[in-house]
Amino acid sequence: MPWLRFVNSRLVGFFIWRALCGALALAVATRSSYAHPVSISRALVYVRPDEITAEIEVFLEDLYLFHTLRTDSRDYLSATEIGRGIQLHRQFIAERFQILDIDGRPLVSKLDSTTWQPPASGVPLAELMDHQLTFSLRFDLDEAPEFLTFVQKFTDGGAVLPSEMTLHVQQEQQPESEPVALRPHEPYILRLRWDGPPLSMGDGREQQVAWLVKAKQETLGISSYSSTYSFLYVENRQVRHEILIPLQTLLLDLPIEHEHRDFLSPEEQRGAAAVVGDYFAKGLPVRINGATVEAKFEKCDFFGLATKDFARDANDRDVSLANGRVGVILSYRCPAFPETVSMSWNRFTESMWAVDVVILAGDRIEKRTLSRVGNRQQLEWESPLPHRVVPFSPLRANDLPQSLSLSWTAILGFDIAILIWLVGWRILRPRLTKSPSTPAVFAAAVVALVVGWFAHSRIWQSDPISTAEAAQIFAPLHRNVYRAFECPTDGEVYDALALCVDGELLEHVYRQIHQSLDMQDQGGAIAHVTSVDVSDGTVQQTVHARSEPSFYYVCQWDVAGNIEHWGHLHERRQRYVASFRLNVINGYWRITHWDVLDEQPLGTTVTVREFSR
Repeated sequence: MPWLRFVNSRLVGFFIWRALCGALALAVATRSSYAHPVSISRALVYVRPDEITAEIEVFLEDLYLFHTLRTDSRDYLSATEIGRGIQLHRQFIAERFQILDIDGRPLVSKLDSTTWQPPASGVPLAELMDHQLTFSLRFDLDEAPEFLTFVQKFTDGGAVLPSEMTLHVQQEQQPESEPVALRPHEPYILRLRWDGPPLSMGDGREQQVAWLVKAKQETLGISSYSSTYSFLYVENRQVRHEILIPLQTLLLDLPIEHEHRDFLSPEEQRGAAAVVGDYFAKGLPVRINGATVEAKFEKCDFFGLATKDFARDANDRDVSLANGRVGVILSYRCPAFPETVSMSWNRFTESMWAVDVVILAGDRIEKRTLSRVGNRQQLEWESPLPHRVVPFSPLRANDLPQSLSLSWTAILGFDIAILIWLVGWRILRPRLTKSPSTPAVFAAAVVALVVGWFAHSRIWQSDPISTAEAAQIFAPLHRNVYRAFECPTDGEVYDALALCVDGELLEHVYRQIHQSLDMQDQGGAIAHVTSVDVSDGTVQQTVHARSEPSFYYVCQWDVAGNIEHWGHLHERRQRYVASFRLNVINGYWRITHWDVLDEQPLGTTVTVREFSR
């Protein structure tokens, strides 16, 4: 029927027209909502020793979007609906804007009232971005904080249109700081200092340097708590790689199971350690002197913000997912000194586009930047100078002055020898007529042996070795024992030790010194001996012999050495007391006995290596 076809076409056209109008109205109404991220806000934070105040500025649109507020027939938000949204958003901000303490636990906030009052007629959707609200929070403190961590969770981290917040933090009596962009679920960590007034323009260069040195020592050189640090230690017969990475950064690429939403328990840390170690061992291939070297996983620790954590094993308390850090140590052993080192960094994450690698080889420090942009993931390092060890030489024994010395034992020996000869002569005299040659020769031989032995061992004696002479003999031998471990291979270490230690003692001394230098509890770090100071040496006994003299020597010595981690040096001193015996063997002095009588630590100092990010 014509009229039916006409009605149908009019109905279809009507619905199409209404759909187009609805789409246009929706586009106009939401134009301001989707022309920018879901939420744009600003946080102004003021920190005092006993209190933190925060003002969070948001647009009225946030209330509409986050709490699904209802509009009236005019597409207006009524004053009543806005009031409901304010109450909901006050609780929303209290829960989703967090300030964490040094252990990663949220500070308890107190809400203050919002002063903004909506107009009685309400606000049209198109004008939501024209109105701002300020929500005030207050946090009471028991003591002045050393670290604060700021986190906003207004949207999920993976949101297509994530929330953005500009954070301004001002510490009382400190210069104004620069604002930072706070993205959702990405913590910002701030260290605060309360121990002195800030530097001013009138302060001299000396005051500025002193302030910077103190600040660096306090933080152990870690200037950013959201950055990844990489340290390559080129040492004798190994390369040690230490990585310090924020836990949040690691979790983007390596999910770690955890029961609590915000923390890793000690058990979970220990369970994750091997997984994290394997993740880096496989993702950071290394070649040394042209040969691929397999990584040995030494240890993995989960640290909090307290700098004292670096000086000891961690993993004994909960670690915050927001401000925790992970320290991984890998070692690459090689038979000789690493002349060339090549490493590929294949462990960039979504939030880590570049990493600074600090290379520490002896006193030389270099920094390279690796990046996932521009195919700059490969590091190549070559030693500027070949590794040399000062040649070792044995200590030749000079001829000791000899003197004729008659002792009571020598005189007694002569008397006994004469007595034996007389008794033997009297007993054997009746028989001499029958066989005069045999008894006489036998008696003469006995007397000659006895007299010769006493003359050799008791009459001609070496002068006793003085304390000064003993020190001159002992000091170079003892020093070379420690120097031997600078050699690039085990074989060369043994060869150097053999020039100052007797063969039977060689294995014992090697194990004893190597164990004291290879600190397993420090993740494979090798202590580098910087000084050996011998004192209070005394000669206990001199064994007199013309051909191979020897003496017993007791002394005390202090050993100073460096153990280095995370770009800072642990300088340790250890004191020993031991008894030694030194012998002349084949014309050269050797240590033939080594017995440690006492051992005590003298303390540790920590200094920061001078490198800059």
